[in-house]
Amino acid sequence: MMRFIRPLCDELRKHTVNYQFRDEAEEIYFFKELKPEVLSKYMYYNKIYVIESKFPTGSDVAQKEYLYNELNRDIQLMA
Repeated sequence: MMRFIRPLCDELRKHTVNYQFRDEAEEIYFFKELKPEVLSKYMYYNKIYVIESKFPTGSDVAQKEYLYNELNRDIQLMA
């Protein structure tokens, strides 16, 4: 998914720089509704990619500990 979403984010950024919004309402809609939806998908799949790329190949205990640590890290960041 990262290979799919990243070029879309880059293209969206380039398009936004060159695009002249028709009015303020269109610009607000874009930055408040459309762009956050695309970026949230990018952030979600990037997080999944990072977690999976660092996933240990050891025992079940090590794998569970890794996943619990990742969950706790995210919970602490949200607090």
